[in-house]
Amino acid sequence: MNWKNFISITKQSINTTAMIFLVIAAALVFGMFLTTEQVPQAFAQWVTDSGFNKWTFLLIVSILFFMLGMFLEPTAIILITLPIFLPILQTLDINVFHFAIIMVVNMELGMITPPVGLNLFVVSGIAKERVEQVIRGVVPFFGIFVIVLIIIVVFPQISLFLIE
Repeated sequence: MNWKNFISITKQSINTTAMIFLVIAAALVFGMFLTTEQVPQAFAQWVTDSGFNKWTFLLIVSILFFMLGMFLEPTAIILITLPIFLPILQTLDINVFHFAIIMVVNMELGMITPPVGLNLFVVSGIAKERVEQVIRGVVPFFGIFVIVLIIIVVFPQISLFLIE
């Protein structure tokens, strides 16, 4: 590594870090707004009043996380959605650790799904392959991820056996 590469790498790191901090700051402000307006409590009450059961809620949330994961990065998704969903988890008696694992798997699914799919671009850059080629390589893993997600949602004891 020479001085020119070091400066270039430092600039890229600063840009990426600044972008992440801006997203986090915006998500925190949004979260404070939601808390002040009591949106999480109202949403939890609406879910309870609508008669959603645990499984319907997990299905809807999984679809939502997958779609958000296609366009946003996981940090922003967590900071925006978790304050809204936490009261609902308590209401529907869903284990927080189980929900966290569902979130992680869903977000990884989103991260390997076009149009944004950030991990696709990372792999493309490292492998020096076109994104289309990387997408073709990811397709089998996508199917496996979906099957794993279904198993984790249906059988929470798989993801909770270490803490119980």
